[in-house]
Amino acid sequence: MFSNLGSCYLSQNAVKKSVIYTERAYEIMISQPNPSPMLLLVVLVNLGDVYLADKQYVLAEKYFIQATNMAREYYGLESGFSAYVFNRLGILLAEKGEYEKSIRTLNKALKISIKNIDSNQY
Repeated sequence: MFSNLGSCYLSQNAVKKSVIYTERAYEIMISQPNPSPMLLLVVLVNLGDVYLADKQYVLAEKYFIQATNMAREYYGLESGFSAYVFNRLGILLAEKGEYEKSIRTLNKALKISIKNIDSNQY
């Protein structure tokens, strides 16, 4: 619920409110004994997006990297989840002006996505 509110506020450019609600969602998730990997992954990506919008690039990268590691661990490097997170990370890197890293990361996302489309797993 909190993550959805955070996303809603972000879509309205109310970034500070979005940070509050998305951080709260994360706090709730990590306080659970066995949080759902998929839900936690969504919250991590949402945190990355919120901090990207707020131009807090270090925090955005922290959460996108956590999401990348989690997607790899639970769904595999070649999963649609991994492709999505690599895409978000690539956008962040471009925003930071790290264009070569961004291109490599976005190409990785693209290759994974194409592979998943070809195998009907996406």
